[in-house]
Amino acid sequence: MWIASLSNGETVSETAPRQNELSPWQHLLMRCKADNLRITQLRLQVAGRTFHAIPNADGYVCAYEVRSALNSKQQQTFQIVGSVDTDLGLVFVTKVNQQGDSWQEVRPLGSLHVHSTVREQRDLIVRNH
Repeated sequence: MWIASLSNGETVSETAPRQNELSPWQHLLMRCKADNLRITQLRLQVAGRTFHAIPNADGYVCAYEVRSALNSKQQQTFQIVGSVDTDLGLVFVTKVNQQGDSWQEVRPLGSLHVHSTVREQRDLIVRNH
């Protein structure tokens, strides 16, 4: 579950997604744009552990990633939170599996742009299916 601190002092937590609706993250991005707010801190809580993104970053990313092997029916789901550095065009990512194991990566902003706070309203909006 992600937890976001907003520039107005409010703290918002991820809610359960609803089928055929925007994800809770996309709802938050739209609200921030409409109310002229920004995220000042983003955290992820998984399996009793809390992972912090860099505070007061240029932007933030939140997404899910599913990995599966070609010859196996097994899948592994990760939740991703990241801090955006627009000058470098990079996202500093923490990727966490359901057991709370974590990995850190640096990815190009373009690979996660649609899931970021720096995207524009006209960019593709991902829906839950």
